[in-house]
Amino acid sequence: MTPLIFLGLALLCGLIARILLVTSAFGISKKWGFGVFLPFGPMFFRMRYPDEVRRARMFQLATLPCIFIYVMVSPELIPSTQVGLTRIGPPGKQKYALVAGSHTFTFGGYASEPASRKSLTERLQANVNEFERLRVWSEKLRLRKRDLLNSDEEGAVAYNRDATDYNAALDKANSEKFALAMLSK
Repeated sequence: MTPLIFLGLALLCGLIARILLVTSAFGISKKWGFGVFLPFGPMFFRMRYPDEVRRARMFQLATLPCIFIYVMVSPELIPSTQVGLTRIGPPGKQKYALVAGSHTFTFGGYASEPASRKSLTERLQANVNEFERLRVWSEKLRLRKRDLLNSDEEGAVAYNRDATDYNAALDKANSEKFALAMLSK
């Protein structure tokens, strides 16, 4: 609850600062009032009229510590609480590895099993099988797109849905391939 309070304070201070800046700009002229909504408009207004934006500046500066405190007390921003050293490998050839969440990073060149239940070789084989399945799927999609008529809107919607599913599966397989490459080093 505490992180949300500081996030709310930061948003409130930022909103007040923006309102004070806009009211100051409209106090000078209508051109400046609309100009602060353009890119770089607030920066030029602050440079031209530094005395007019002092109150807004105080709220802008109050936003920074609120955001800093939010980041420091927010537990969601910590990627993993399961970080530590562990021994891996067969007896006599044990090495130390850093375990962070579901990833294992080894020291000394010994390739270890990942923190998940599957061994590295099982994961590599599953990844190869997934890429083969995706290759067949891609070929089927290519043939469907070739045979798709321009007037077939329902077919186009179905094709786009399947293509989106294919791209998501391909991204997942590529990220697994990258993770396996990092683990096998």
